[in-house]
Amino acid sequence: HDIIFGGLDYSPNITRSQNLRWLFGIYREATPLEKRIKKPYENSFTSNILIKRNIFNTIQFESSITNYGYEDVLFIKNLERQQYNIHQIANEVYHLHVDKSADYLDKVKIAMKNLIYLDEANLLDVRSAKLSKVHNKLNNVKLTFLMRWFYLMFNGPMEMKLVSDSPSL
Repeated sequence: HDIIFGGLDYSPNITRSQNLRWLFGIYREATPLEKRIKKPYENSFTSNILIKRNIFNTIQFESSITNYGYEDVLFIKNLERQQYNIHQIANEVYHLHVDKSADYLDKVKIAMKNLIYLDEANLLDVRSAKLSKVHNKLNNVKLTFLMRWFYLMFNGPMEMKLVSDSPSL
């Protein structure tokens, strides 16, 4: 196998101030092996990947991405474009540094800027990110104004809920 991904998991031993990042990790990143096998490109991350040097030297990370977010998604999508297979195994590593919720929310805002850049630079197909999929659907039916209004009206309360002791995804 040229590329092997072992999976990711999260320890339940966190503080309440880390709930947002932990919940996101559990629901979006700690994917069971069976599901990773079915969709290996959608469920792989660079945090626990074994890759042959010649492949890594061919694909590499996008050097224009210097901030947090989506660099691993782009890397995995480039592996998929080049038709490299990712072999999935049960060898999960624990994500031990779980950000505090407020810090993670700040990182997500930075990641959104990266996503916009990747889309505008045609480096990442917008269908590669779930948030972009939603945006495209709203845009296609001319409802982005409604989402913008919703964000402007409820951004403060939503952020307060996200950084609370009991965030909801």
